[in-house]
Amino acid sequence: MRSLDRKLWRDLWHLRTQAITISLVVGAAVASYVCVSAACESLHRSRDDYYARERFADVFVMLEAAPRTLATKLASIAGVAQVAVTAEEPVRAPMASLREPATGRLMSLPPAGQAVLNDIFLTRGRRPMPGVAREAVVLDSFATAHGLGPGDTLDIIVRERLVTVRIVGTAMSPEYVMLASSTGVSKPDSIVALWMTEDVVDALVGKRGAFNRAAMSVQHGASIDAVIASVDRVLKPYGGRGATDRSGQLSHRYLEAEMGGLEGMATVVPLIFLAVAIFLVNVVMSRIVELEREQIAVLKALGYANLRLAQHYLALVLLITSVGAGIGLAAGMWLGEELVALYAKYFRFPVFEFEVTAGHVFVALGASVLAGVLGVLQTLRSVMRLPPAEAMRPAAPPVYRRSLLDRLRIHRWLGQAWRMVLREMERRPARLLFSALGIAAAIAILVAGRFSFDAVEALLDVQFGAAERGDVQVQFVAARPTEAIHALEHVPGVWRVEPMRSTPVRVRAGHHARTVVLTGHPEHASLHRVVTAEHRVVPMPWDGVVLTTELGRILGVEPGDDVDLEFIESPGRRTTVRVAGFADELFGLSVHARMAKVEALMGTAPLVTGASLAVDGRMLDEVCERIGAMPGVASVATRRSALALFEEQTGENMRTMTFVIVIFASIIAIGVVYNNARVSLSTRSRELASLRVLGFTRAEISRILLGEIFLQAALGVLPGLAFGRVLAEGIAAGADAESFRFPLVISSETYAFAVLVAAMSTVVSALIVRRRIDHLDLIGVLKTRGG
Repeated sequence: MRSLDRKLWRDLWHLRTQAITISLVVGAAVASYVCVSAACESLHRSRDDYYARERFADVFVMLEAAPRTLATKLASIAGVAQVAVTAEEPVRAPMASLREPATGRLMSLPPAGQAVLNDIFLTRGRRPMPGVAREAVVLDSFATAHGLGPGDTLDIIVRERLVTVRIVGTAMSPEYVMLASSTGVSKPDSIVALWMTEDVVDALVGKRGAFNRAAMSVQHGASIDAVIASVDRVLKPYGGRGATDRSGQLSHRYLEAEMGGLEGMATVVPLIFLAVAIFLVNVVMSRIVELEREQIAVLKALGYANLRLAQHYLALVLLITSVGAGIGLAAGMWLGEELVALYAKYFRFPVFEFEVTAGHVFVALGASVLAGVLGVLQTLRSVMRLPPAEAMRPAAPPVYRRSLLDRLRIHRWLGQAWRMVLREMERRPARLLFSALGIAAAIAILVAGRFSFDAVEALLDVQFGAAERGDVQVQFVAARPTEAIHALEHVPGVWRVEPMRSTPVRVRAGHHARTVVLTGHPEHASLHRVVTAEHRVVPMPWDGVVLTTELGRILGVEPGDDVDLEFIESPGRRTTVRVAGFADELFGLSVHARMAKVEALMGTAPLVTGASLAVDGRMLDEVCERIGAMPGVASVATRRSALALFEEQTGENMRTMTFVIVIFASIIAIGVVYNNARVSLSTRSRELASLRVLGFTRAEISRILLGEIFLQAALGVLPGLAFGRVLAEGIAAGADAESFRFPLVISSETYAFAVLVAAMSTVVSALIVRRRIDHLDLIGVLKTRGG
């Protein structure tokens, strides 16, 4: 083995603890990138393959009813590649294991069995046979949740009739990758979807030869907006409710929102770790060159070229970062598998496998090499520029002069140890700055990581604590006369009933438009209110409407402007209404008004589509059961179950992410603090040993060095908290604003948690360094040659 090779392994052994911390920081960067990026690509790949295989449509539209022969006219629209028309009907499935019936849709399959678009993927059994009464394929997630399979029967309520269907198969659908409803992601046992042949569905709903939903694929290069406009013109006479692209399909929208958040994490977090790794490599390698000046001079005098010495130190760094890359790849693959397993509970793909590609490995290794090269670059330049004759002499002692603190006479109030600490900090401001920034990065990651806890808690507090205060929410199948409210009032255990009127509308301002829900609220509403993120109740104006703030931004309108409303339930009815104000709601896009105003705009008699109920808690189950059995009731949901669902869905994900984030942030904090302390101990060992000889105790010596550690950590707290808030703002901005908005709420507990983890990491590093101070070799250190 050549001399420099032996020196390489000897240096690596002497630097083993520092090398380990640097490798861990690099490994954390690689692991976070591989885990999130590969998981995101796995999602994209699974989604794209699934969409392509089952021919997921590009455009969707609901309507009242139209003859199936109209499909030919839709297919002739310029840009349309394929058209699939289906009959669909809302259904409920009362299950013994559920307090409230499962809700969903019954959908028709063409006579051939295989749909042109949005086809199903059979997981068990077979498709229904034409002409065979009441055979159905059931959504696989629902069947699995309730232990159903081919050969079993299922009771469903279709148009107020109880129908028993025989399950012949279970299936997945590209329209149910995520089990989403208008209120968010739902549990598998509460969302039901059934597919039956056209003739059977026609007989059940009483509309033979008609369809009420169309889906279209668009030719490559064609304008989706132009296709949507043409579809709306064709279907307007048939009660078309406004065509939309995939962004209007709930499952696809939630899926895109999740993947967007993952993509942001795959970029920001690894960059923070790599920046810290570059800093650590620079600190450690600068210290090595400073301590090995004489060795470098001797090697140069013996004929070693500058390039060969530079290769030696570069090899040392690349060996450390390569180990980190290997650790990161292994950890990233393991974490990625766990992340995909976690997402598999929510994303229903036939094939959903985590795969690390050669591209991920290349980027990971390239990033680790880049971090090492950038970190050692300054060191290599100093090695190559160092003349042998000058290097033979000890480095020139620092020039001491009166510092700013001396001139301000602050030292008068400080003890001797703290004077030394502050003077050292003044002499090396760059190291102090970058050390503080490293601690700040760890704190920022912790704040941003726990921000989701605070945001979701705020969402739930606003939605279920201030906005929706009713114990039970009832939705009717269709708008009903106000007598339906009286029936609810007479149910034993119901204390108060508050009606509402909802109808889908196409709201338009200039070239901007959205299909949303117009909700009418009764005067003095108290159970279902419009509430802002600041818990401010928005009163309904006597004239005009209130828009969600995000909807107002999309439409580009201000209070006092007019918007056009097209009522989807009443084809051809349009009106113009004034925007009276905005409501900074956190969920969805909506238009709100008084019930009387909605009735006037629609030109109809007083009707209701749902109600919020205040109920005796002791009779909650009985009330839900009674109301669920009423004719015309589409769904019955309790606030308690909705809140429990939100907490169940978010709890596991957040606990897992918090654990990983704490580990990663601790690696940063320990890596920064420990390496800086070791460098300081190495470069000041003669000074500290001299103090010991002069009579300073070990505790006093420790106070000097550890004081520097804690001062660096303290200076990183405020920047870290501020940077964490900036990262949280980025997370909030990355959410799908049309589905929900994260309020920028960071609790004092989150800030305290971030500081506590950073402080504990600092203490651990300090204790490790303290042991080395206690074992300082005074004689060996003082034998170094003076200048």
